[in-house]
Amino acid sequence: MNSHSISPRKSRDKISLTSFQYSDSLPFSENNVIHILVVMSLLHPERETTMVATYLHLKSILERNVIHRLLQMENNQGLRPLEHAANVAAPYMFNTIMQTEGLFFQTV
Repeated sequence: MNSHSISPRKSRDKISLTSFQYSDSLPFSENNVIHILVVMSLLHPERETTMVATYLHLKSILERNVIHRLLQMENNQGLRPLEHAANVAAPYMFNTIMQTEGLFFQTV
């Protein structure tokens, strides 16, 4: 979504998420759920283990091909979730994503 797109949220200039204010053009636009977990790990480093647990829960309830597609999707910065985690220095999220079976390694 670019800045010229019409969306239902355009009627509000800003939306409050906990203590963080953002508009459609800031960190959450064009990010999938895993990108958002990475962003939340950056914004709330004390909750990174919760974001990792949420990722692991998603892996347990979604089919493997869905997780793989989410992990291959690029955001508006051209970053996949793994690259995004490395870029913002979210080490636990990075390591957890790296351990995703069938994507970055194969079990024997």
